[in-house]
Amino acid sequence: MHPSGLLSLRALTSKIHHQLPLNPRESQQLLNVLTTSFRRHLDREYPQIQLGGAHNGKQPASVSGEAITTSDEGAPSHTSQHLTERHLESLLTNPLFARAPARRSTSPTRPTNITGIQRFVTDPLDWFEERVAEGTADLNSARLCLESLQNSIGSSSVGTSAREKVAGWMILSWLRSSGQEHSNDFFTDSRFAKLLSLRLVSEGRQEVVWRWLESSTIPIAQELGLQTTVLDRWKAHILAALVQADLAREGSKDAAVVSILRAARQSTDALPCRVISLATQHLVKQLAFHPPLEISTGHYDSLISTVHSWTKRADVASAFLWLHHPHRSNAQSGLDYLKVRAQSPARMRDLTGMSRHLHLQLFLSVARQLLAEARYSDGAWVLEVARDIFPQELGLIPESPTSSSEERTPKDDELANMRLLDGLSLG
Repeated sequence: MHPSGLLSLRALTSKIHHQLPLNPRESQQLLNVLTTSFRRHLDREYPQIQLGGAHNGKQPASVSGEAITTSDEGAPSHTSQHLTERHLESLLTNPLFARAPARRSTSPTRPTNITGIQRFVTDPLDWFEERVAEGTADLNSARLCLESLQNSIGSSSVGTSAREKVAGWMILSWLRSSGQEHSNDFFTDSRFAKLLSLRLVSEGRQEVVWRWLESSTIPIAQELGLQTTVLDRWKAHILAALVQADLAREGSKDAAVVSILRAARQSTDALPCRVISLATQHLVKQLAFHPPLEISTGHYDSLISTVHSWTKRADVASAFLWLHHPHRSNAQSGLDYLKVRAQSPARMRDLTGMSRHLHLQLFLSVARQLLAEARYSDGAWVLEVARDIFPQELGLIPESPTSSSEERTPKDDELANMRLLDGLSLG
């Protein structure tokens, strides 16, 4: 370089100084800019909610589609602090940022080598995070992780780490970041959706599950080229998981009832009756085999009055609901149903599986309630039909062909009925 050019360059660089520290006013201005930018991004992802209510008395809709839950006082639980914490948590728990990728394994989905199998058995969430870091995670590996966590519930190691307590949210964060939440695979994998929903509900994130449930089915089906029946089956498993988790909690079962009633209030497009029926089977089984349930009278009466909107088997559901009403239990609804079914005894004998077990329990429960109401004639009829249809389950020995009906007395029949009721344990 020419000497004169070198001198010119030195003269130019001598005028360049390192940036001076910001004074308090400039620091505050920079902080304000960053805060405004963060809030704008937060409002875009999680729109602000009016705590005082919207105009015309209507609840403002969430642009992001997240369901708005309310406290007992009616105030939305999604405060700005709550939304900020959820937003930061979604960043901090996202598996995409959890670790640097290690050496790629030979199988992107299932653990095949000894090290991978050991890691999967001891810490399935760590194994899944490794798949995410490698870029090989998919719905199959996520389902394997959730299944392993679900199968280990009850062991002493479950729930001891903070990571396991937010496993559902971590997998959901990956689902969204990878774009899988809007894929065909996600909407056709009912098993994965149910496992993830169970996990999210246990973590107190029901609003995510309700956003999936309350989304309109037709636009999704048209966009992805799916049959609406496929999406209905997917939603049915999600709602069933939600109600199942509510029923599994100790104490009051009002949360499960509220979930069913909320689903029943939706439009027929979002949640038709066939979607809700699967979830209500869990409630009917609880009523049949594990009564009484802790349900407030108001919610219980709402269930009875809306039974036709949330199940296709309103007759069976009504029978069990009235049998176990907290204050006005009676057997008439069950008796009416059994009289109709008894007109086709062959079809009753052909019942199998849970349906057969449930109907036997209904026969015995109706008979108990009828005897409690001193309706002995109706109770005896129910037990006689039960003997005819369920002889094997009741452990009855067929009568000898040589015996005659004259040898039996009403007292003998009554004694046999009481032994039948008291000697069976079907729960």
